[in-house]
Amino acid sequence: MNKQEKAGGLGRRIAAYSTLATVIGFTMDASGQIVYTDVNPDFGGVEATYMLDLNNDGAVDFKVIHLISSGENVLYFDTVSEGARVVGELHDIGRDDPYGVALAFDEGGVISYNKEVWLKGTQGILLNSASCYSGFSHWCGVTDKYVGLRFKINGSYHFGWARLDVSLSGKEWRIKDYAYNSESGKPIKAGDTGK
Repeated sequence: MNKQEKAGGLGRRIAAYSTLATVIGFTMDASGQIVYTDVNPDFGGVEATYMLDLNNDGAVDFKVIHLISSGENVLYFDTVSEGARVVGELHDIGRDDPYGVALAFDEGGVISYNKEVWLKGTQGILLNSASCYSGFSHWCGVTDKYVGLRFKINGSYHFGWARLDVSLSGKEWRIKDYAYNSESGKPIKAGDTGK
């Protein structure tokens, strides 16, 4: 083999490695914007509260709260940090302020600005109420459902999700994991871990 053939082979290998490095770098950049946290072990239980710090900066953004009210199990999200909201819907049940109910996303559901109703803590954001007899909850006897979340980092909105299991009674519940998109204003798919 002459020197020119050796140089040509080396050049092709360098080009191939360069292409591979570009592909790997692009893949890492594309998935690097999702920040994922596994709740290990899963957390939940009767009259338990989970302090959800979505971006793990030491400041609580949401609380997942279980309580027993008038003998019924009630599970709800409370928004804590500025701009913290939950994707949901409002129900007018003859009260002064509407009844906020969090939607339950399937894996792959898109959480973004396009969602019509963003609920805050004062609207209740019930996941499970009156043992699911109210007919409003989307969280009755579900496994691996996702709640859509929005919160602020340095004044900019970010979207995220938290995955929960909730029993039909609402008494047994578990938060399993959560994630958010570190790129402000960009959507996230429910269940996207960035991998």
